[in-house]
Formats: sequence, structure tokens, C-alpha cells
Amino acid sequence: DMMKNRKRWLALLLSALLIPSLGLTSCSTPPTGPGEEGSQSAEGSVTSEQTQETETGRESIADNLPDGLTFSGETVCVLTRSGDEDTRREFLVDEGASDLVSSAVHERNTQVEDRLDIEIEIIESTDTRHAGTVINQLLAKTVSAGSDEYDLISNHMSQATSALIAGYYADMAEYEYLDQDMPWWNSSYAYEITVDGHQYLAIGELSLSYISGMYAMFFNKTLWEETRKADELYDLVRNQKWTFDKLAEYTNDFNRDLNGDGRLDGDDVCGLYYQKPMLASDALAFAANIKFITHTGDGEYEFVLNNERTIEFVEKMRRILFENNGVIMENTGARIIMEKLSRNTALFTVGMLGDTTYLRSMEDDYGIIPLPKLNEAQASYTGQAHDGSSAFGMPNTVRNGDMVAAFLEAMSAENYRRVTHAYYDNALKVQYARDPVFSEMMDLISASVTFDFAVVYNPTLGSPASCFRDMFTDPTKIGAASSTFKSMETSTQNSIRNLIRTIQRNTERQ
Repeated sequence: DMMKNRKRWLALLLSALLIPSLGLTSCSTPPTGPGEEGSQSAEGSVTSEQTQETETGRESIADNLPDGLTFSGETVCVLTRSGDEDTRREFLVDEGASDLVSSAVHERNTQVEDRLDIEIEIIESTDTRHAGTVINQLLAKTVSAGSDEYDLISNHMSQATSALIAGYYADMAEYEYLDQDMPWWNSSYAYEITVDGHQYLAIGELSLSYISGMYAMFFNKTLWEETRKADELYDLVRNQKWTFDKLAEYTNDFNRDLNGDGRLDGDDVCGLYYQKPMLASDALAFAANIKFITHTGDGEYEFVLNNERTIEFVEKMRRILFENNGVIMENTGARIIMEKLSRNTALFTVGMLGDTTYLRSMEDDYGIIPLPKLNEAQASYTGQAHDGSSAFGMPNTVRNGDMVAAFLEAMSAENYRRVTHAYYDNALKVQYARDPVFSEMMDLISASVTFDFAVVYNPTLGSPASCFRDMFTDPTKIGAASSTFKSMETSTQNSIRNLIRTIQRNTERQ
């Protein structure tokens, strides 16, 4: 109707005034304008018939949405990040893009539009995988005004929690069309983000930044095969014997002073190239299955970091980082990390799956395996995804929550059936990773992704889940780990109580 259209256009005008670089596009047709996807090579492009031939069984998993569900041409307006490739291609397809992922995203969008009889309208923000403030500001404005210009918000997982605490999101647990037990959702995240039965954010495979943000161990096959059999490392992983001790064994004494300056530095060959102070410490803490905050029942939570397992973890990290003459630690970014691997000057590195972007021109082979377990007693490999992965929520001003819930479930299911396959089994395997056991390792890595209450609410709790970042820069700080954890207990418990009270108050007001 005219009033609804007028409201929507006023809202879009406001968004454009607020963020000059915002663009509006509809996913029913490929949008115009150049983008990062458009500059990609078309070598990996295939037809949908070819894609179907290599499906892995995902396409047969049905969702629980009722047959014949229709919304009579209604528009679903999605506010999303599009500041970089990882975020942009979650919902958008640039004109002329013919790579596998872009084709699959376009097919997914069209299929869901047809299935539910809806139109998808995308409002872009300039936020990247490492940012979410623009979206938080737009969400705050729309909720404060009581307007409904956005139906679904896709934003930085960690930064979205500040908007959650402010009470801007609707309770997703109220919508029957959303089924967090389905394989396209991360049920661990759903469990940890839920307070008193209320869930305001969700994460899963619809977030390509979640898939590309999964942490893994990369290794250089040329360096590995100089001294060991090609399959030895894979067999170790398969037999659940890939541990911190093995990482230490393989990297110690693995060095070559290429520049002849008498010390091991960034130009030399090393066993482990370690990024400080952030990515690798976060990733390895989860690989060791470290628990920060646990649920004690009856809605109570306890900060449990100070225990024997955590001390074993930090002690093993101390030995690897500071008693190992095959490790180079530098404060650097993903491109530098991966380029060192590609130059055959690092045996192992820790990175995100999406970092394979920087290995496209690598002439020699590399492999990807899960991060190691703390010890052989650990039941399985555990891992984490980058905290900038996209999480999804509905503003509490949402006009037709059932429609948005159905849309989110349908998109997530179709992504599971179509887009993840293109990203994983084709884009990564064929274009980048030339490895026959790649899919096997990917299954292990994706199955390992778990979350902790301290991680999903990290910024609002004083960032207890980030404590290893600074600690692992200095062996003295590692030696004082237990007292550091003890000093965190009171403030973290108080932050937990305040967080729960705030969410409860917001819930009562809605």
C-alpha cells in the first residue's frame, strides 16, 4: 500500500543521508556496479548441472517449513555488511561475476524468492568482516524511531552483542519457523547466546564469513616431505593423535638462517610462523577445548578459567613459543602469514579458511588440517570461527516476524544445500587447495566449531575470552597465568550478573 511504500522510501532516504556510501540493490536481479567479486577469474565457473554432479548429499536434507508457505509478494529488507569480499557475497552478486560462489548465491536468492513469493531488498553498509558499528548505529536509529525499515540484520557476531544488550533485537525463540537444531545452524552458538530461553541472535552457514572464518592449521607440503612421509600428518589427524606435543616435536629445531644474520627472524625458514597477539592465541585456546564460562544450571554461570587444564595449555604454549628454536612470532596480518607459507619458509601457520585467498598463486602444494588437541585424552578436535563472522537477528520493530523467520530458515537451508557446497567443495578445493583429502579435513574442521558464553558475549563481559592475546607475548606473563585468572574472577562474575539482568529487563519490556 501507499503508506508502507512511503515509509520504506523515507527510511531508505534516511539511510542514504546517514551513510553516503550505502547502496541499495535487489537480489532478484544481479546488481550493477563493480565489486571485488567482479574482478575474480571466471575459470572456476560451472553450470548448475555440473554442480549437481558433485553434490555430497547436502541437497537432499529437507527443512521443516510447511509446503505452500507464501507471503504474496511482500518485501524482506536485509541490512548487511558489504565492505569486503567475505561480507559482500553473503547476500550480493555483482554484475558479471561468474565464479562458483556468486552463481550459487544468485540461485539461492532466486529460489527463496520464488518459493516464498517474496522480494529480497538489500541495504548495504560499509562495515567489513572486522566492523559492525555502522549497522549498530542504523539499527539503533530505527528502533528508537519505532520504524520497521529493516526486517533482518546481518552483522559482526561480537559487535552485534552491544545492540543485543541495548534491547534492539526480537526474540527469535518465539518464531516456530526457525529450527536451530537443523544442520545449517550452529547449535553451540544458539545454546550459548540464549538466556532464560530467549535467543536474540543466530549464526550458521548462511554466514559465508563464518565458513571462511573457521580457524585451521596450514602446512607446507614441500617442507614437510623433505623429512617425513606425505600422509604421516593426515594419518596422525585421523587417529586422533594430532596434539600440541606433536606440533612442538615437528617444529622444534626446524629452522634455516637464510639471511645469515645469526638469528631466526621473518626472512628465515621456521617450523611455526605465529601471529601475535591475536588470531593464533584465540584459535589455539579453543583447539585445546579451554572453557571460560560454564552453565551451572538454574540460569547461573561460572567463570572457570583457572583450572589444571588451562594451566597445562598455557605451559605447553610457553614451551612452544619460548623454548622452541623453530618458531617465529611476529605481529602481522593474514596476507603476510600466508605469503610466508607460500614462499616455502614456514612449515606450519595458523589461519582462517578464507586466508587461502592469499595462496592462489602458490606454486607448491599446501595442506589444511584441524588445529591440534591439547592432548590425546581430549575427545575430539575443537575449534572456533572468527568473531567477525556474521550473526543474524530481527529488530524488535519487525513488522512481520513470521515472514522474516521463514525467510531466514529458507535462506539458511538453501545455503546449506547449494552455497556452502560451492564455497567448500569447489571454490576452495578446485581453485585453491590441491589436496585429495581436503574434503575429509574440512568436515573435521567444520564439525569442530564450538562457542563459549564468554566468546559470544566477550565485549560486554570485559573481554575475558581475549586474555591469552597479551599473555602469549611474554613468558613471564604466562608464568603468572594462575594469578591473572584469579584477578579476573570477581569482575567477570559481576559482568555476567549485570549482563543477565540487562537481558532480563529488556525481555520484560518487549
